[in-house]
Amino acid sequence: MTIKPPVKPLNRLPILQIQAIKPNDIKDTVWYTMNDEKIMSEIDFSAFEEAFKLNPVLPKKGEDAPDSNGTNTVKSIKSPQLDSLMEHTRLKNVAICKRRLPHHMTLDDLVANINALDNAAIGIDAIELLQRICPIPEEIKLYREYLFQKKDLEKLTEEDRFMSKLSRVERLPAKLEIMSFMSTFFDLAHAIKPRIEAIYLAARNTRNSKKFQKILEIILAFGNYMNSMKKGSAYGFKLSSLDNLNITKSSDKRSTIVNYIVEVVNDKYKDLKGFESELKYVDKAAQFSLENIMTDVQELEKGMLLTQKELVARQNNPTTTTKMQQNLVLKDFVENASEQLKKLSMDANNAKAAFVECLEHYGENLKSLDTNAFFAILVRFCSSWKVAETENEKRKKLERARQLAQENNNDFLRSEERRVGKECRSRWS
Repeated sequence: MTIKPPVKPLNRLPILQIQAIKPNDIKDTVWYTMNDEKIMSEIDFSAFEEAFKLNPVLPKKGEDAPDSNGTNTVKSIKSPQLDSLMEHTRLKNVAICKRRLPHHMTLDDLVANINALDNAAIGIDAIELLQRICPIPEEIKLYREYLFQKKDLEKLTEEDRFMSKLSRVERLPAKLEIMSFMSTFFDLAHAIKPRIEAIYLAARNTRNSKKFQKILEIILAFGNYMNSMKKGSAYGFKLSSLDNLNITKSSDKRSTIVNYIVEVVNDKYKDLKGFESELKYVDKAAQFSLENIMTDVQELEKGMLLTQKELVARQNNPTTTTKMQQNLVLKDFVENASEQLKKLSMDANNAKAAFVECLEHYGENLKSLDTNAFFAILVRFCSSWKVAETENEKRKKLERARQLAQENNNDFLRSEERRVGKECRSRWS
């Protein structure tokens, strides 16, 4: 790789805030193919220097954010009147959750529905409540010892009797987790699928956008023209630098370097106009985190594995006709959900591969940029580009209006001169 010579402008220029990529890191990226020196030879930078040469800047005063204070209120609860094997806070939480469970269902019916994995009968809200208060091993041991000693359960609080009943349900945490999984799987899968598609399409379009890559090449040329004498020439820059372009303003502070580059593109590289149309789906992909999506898919896979193990365990044990019917329902769910999850997992991995390829193409790293951060940079850049186009067009209209007004004023003055001349000649004659 040849070393780029620094460019010496005729005037002092501001620093363009771009984060350069190390020369050794641009191999196999789009930056390796760029020729910003050719771009420099195609652009007349004298007008640019006149517009952006440094003027004295007054320091800005910062403002301290006001402090805010909050107050916390603590609600008091009545002390239990009966004995309890739970500590006070735990007892209070169980009481709150128990009151929110379905009132039409007896405790025996609740336990029967849990054992049958009947998530439809219990409902997802009740399942989540039960997961919060599921007896822990220490509590299970206490209730078993209490019953073993043949103590009277009626001397315990209603919440303790409720927990004692739950503690006798085999594999209760696993059953609740399976029911929660069965209740939410199809909704979660349906929600995740379009997010995966948006990331995949945005990554592919961004990776293959020739117009966007040419825009980056032009920005690199401006950056090296402005910075190379002070910071050395850059071979590429981090795309997060696009957020900093509006910082660099012209000498009169009325426009930014984005306004200037937009005008250069409109004049010299007309084929690049509308480059943002090649960056499809970036606005949608910017709303989602690939890391979170992959975590969601992994959680679905864990839930499926647990459900499959439960199905195998139930099929291997002698069962009644009722339990065999319940197993068929569980088997039908596992078969349908497994097929969807397999496709979802494959699509998620494809989206991740496409995004990694896109990042590597621009010299970025997955460890430092998630999809919501990366594509949000592109969304903001496209937005600032459109704003600059609108501002430039307004300035042109104002300039044309000023010129037209000046021409009309000149015509009026010439007309007045002719009228006065005629009056003078008529008087002399």
